[in-house]
Amino acid sequence: MLHILIYSPNYCACPCSHCSQGVQLVWGYIRVEGRRFLTSCETELQELMKQIDIMVAHKKSEWEGQTQALEACLEIREQELSSVRTVLNEKHKEVGRLRQQLEHMEQVKQGMAVEYEQQLKKFQEELGRLKRSYEKLQKKQLKEAREGPKSQGDDQSEVSRLTKKIEVCG
Repeated sequence: MLHILIYSPNYCACPCSHCSQGVQLVWGYIRVEGRRFLTSCETELQELMKQIDIMVAHKKSEWEGQTQALEACLEIREQELSSVRTVLNEKHKEVGRLRQQLEHMEQVKQGMAVEYEQQLKKFQEELGRLKRSYEKLQKKQLKEAREGPKSQGDDQSEVSRLTKKIEVCG
C-alpha cells in the first residue's frame, strides 16, 4: 500500500482539513505495507523540513511581535479611553452642579421678582392713598377758602406733610 501526503497552500489533501495557514509543508512519506523506506531524496526532504521549520518559527516570531505590539497599542488605547471616561464623568458631575446652581439662581431671581412686585404694589397702594388724602385736603382747603380762613395753620402743615410723602413715593 502506497500513501503520499502533500501539504500545500493551494492544495491540501489533509484528512483533518486544518491547513488554513497556507504554510508550505511537504511531507513525503512512502509507506509500503506499514514499513517506512528511506528514499533517495530523504536528505533533501529533511533539509526542506528544516527550512520549513525555520520559516514557521520566523513567522511565529513575527506574529508574536505583531501581537505584542497590538496588545501594547490596545493597552495604551484602553488607558486613554479610561482617562477620557474619567474626564467625561467629571464633566457630567460639573454639568450637574452647574445645573443645580442655575436652578437655585432662577429660584432666587423669581423670589426677588415676586418680592419686588409685592413692594411695588404696596408703594402703589400707599401712593393711591396719599393722592386721595391730598385731593380730599385740597377740596377741603378750597371749600374753607370759599367759606373763610378758619384753621389755616393746621391745614397748611397737613398739606406740606402729604406733599412730602407724595414726593418721596413718586
